[in-house]
Amino acid sequence: MNAASFRVRIAVLSGGITAGLLVLVLAVVWQASRRSELARMDRELVQFGQPHLERVNGVEHWRRLDATRRSNMGHDGEVPYILQASERDRLLHQSAHWPPGLLEAGLAPPGRFDAALVPDPESSPPPPPRRSEPISRANPALPRRAPAFATVDDGGREWRVATLGNPYVTLHVGTDMGRLEEALRDLRRGGVGAVVVGHEQGGGGGGGG
Repeated sequence: MNAASFRVRIAVLSGGITAGLLVLVLAVVWQASRRSELARMDRELVQFGQPHLERVNGVEHWRRLDATRRSNMGHDGEVPYILQASERDRLLHQSAHWPPGLLEAGLAPPGRFDAALVPDPESSPPPPPRRSEPISRANPALPRRAPAFATVDDGGREWRVATLGNPYVTLHVGTDMGRLEEALRDLRRGGVGAVVVGHEQGGGGGGGG
């Protein structure tokens, strides 16, 4: 093997290793970014729903909340979120665009209460706060369940759904997973560009020796 052929092989090997490392780094970054985006979506769902579970709220409250959320998000057509509230076995409110069959698709069951704070809320739920008074130590908020999350497919769209609740009400709040996928597509496009540039730089650097 002459020196020129050896240098070519080294350059090709170097470029391949560089591209492989870049692909590996991209995969790790993509997975970490997906987990981060998913965690952010989960936090948004909890921050939206939990404050409305301090009390026992009726049909009109959930209807107004749904309408306000839609108005604030500026969506007149398809809305990238869904809401359903029920008290025991009675449906209080459900978004008009709630996908049929979504409950059967496998939503997460309600999480547990903190046993240290609420010994037995199922068999002996605390009384709801008095509506005429603000939440305070003398008029405490209802205990709330730990949030539970699930990614479910309604047959045409994926949703990230948080299941929240207190001893009386179960609340499902969901958002379209398309938001997350769009952010990840941007990341993938940028990552592919980095791999191509890195591969060219690796090959060019090896060939110049």
